Amino acid sequence: MAEHGGRRILVLVRHGQSQTNALGIVSSSIEGYSLTKTGFEQAAKAAKSLSSLGGIDGFYSSPVLRARQTAEVIGKAIGMNAIVDERLRERWFGRIEGKQMPSGSDEVWKSDPRNEVMPWVELKAKVSSFIDSAAGNRIVAVSHGDTIEAACDLMDGRGAALHQAHCPRNCNFVIIDLTDGKIIAYDVEAVPEGI
Repeated sequence: MAEHGGRRILVLVRHGQSQTNALGIVSSSIEGYSLTKTGFEQAAKAAKSLSSLGGIDGFYSSPVLRARQTAEVIGKAIGMNAIVDERLRERWFGRIEGKQMPSGSDEVWKSDPRNEVMPWVELKAKVSSFIDSAAGNRIVAVSHGDTIEAACDLMDGRGAALHQAHCPRNCNFVIIDLTDGKIIAYDVEAVPEGI
């Protein structure tokens, strides 16, 4: 990122594998569900990739335990403490909260009003607010699949159906050029050189 050329870059990191992922549980609980051993290993790998970049201006994390744990591992590698920001929190899953993931596609059960899941438009609004106020030109934020997808939707406008059907893998990166409003890398295991 040292060669960012005046661009404002946002590197979004999905948290490492958590107990929720391993057990198939849907949760936005702040203190429940730690990272698994695999999740800590994934966080260490992401930390190594980010530590080689240098020059990170802002470092943020969701308040949810699995994201904070991922951020702690990354923070040790980059020499920064993450600022916890509520706007990076996993979306509220309503009637599904704390239960087994429903069968069927994510975009169907997340959009079903009977489930009372936080609406996509509300999720996008909080992510947009975070992006607008995050300090620095080179920003790293540890968050969640839907939150990261909402940021992508803000850039490409393809809507909830497409974005809810996809999700970056645990501890992979999505990199956005905020200056141009473009996604420049999606679901990559390492931050490409020259970012």
